[in-house]
Amino acid sequence: VQTCALPILFEYLFELSMFFFISLTVLYCMRKVGYAIGLTDKPNARKHHEGVVPLVGGISLCISLLYFLYANAHELKYEQVEALCITVLVLVGVADDRFDISFKFRMGVQAILALVIMHHTGLTLSHVGNVFGFGVLDFPVVLDSVITVIAVIAAINAFNMVDGIDGLLGGLSMVVFASLGVVFFAYELEFYIFIMAV
Repeated sequence: VQTCALPILFEYLFELSMFFFISLTVLYCMRKVGYAIGLTDKPNARKHHEGVVPLVGGISLCISLLYFLYANAHELKYEQVEALCITVLVLVGVADDRFDISFKFRMGVQAILALVIMHHTGLTLSHVGNVFGFGVLDFPVVLDSVITVIAVIAAINAFNMVDGIDGLLGGLSMVVFASLGVVFFAYELEFYIFIMAV
């Protein structure tokens, strides 16, 4: 590690430790809220965790991420839009956990949030790289937005589907974000590595 990079490294490590303790504190407090308002989950045919579990992990993560966006607003371009979309997504998830709302409504909200992010950032899934070994597979311009929305909805619900077994979602998330961190490291994108660590 170069000498000039050490202050940045220590700054990131300090912020990571802060986010860690903030997340623990928020999660501890929200557990009590979850029990108090009946926002709990019981084991069933799909969910194989042990005992009654308060459904506050998403809320706690949302609060921690919102603090991260606030603390690093100077490094981000669309922090307000990102914060709004994260909050709406989590609120819909909480409503579904509590009242079991229609999957059509949830997927509709997810599609709208994907379109909002795409509109503000200009980012779409335009290709999937050289996955078949025959060159880069590009999507037609008229389809890339549709494919992006489908991919976002699929990713959200794929993570949601595996959230019924203790530790499975956390383990998969660590693999995904660690892999992205390696890619960002290869391109020397320090701040994006920091985001993956958070």
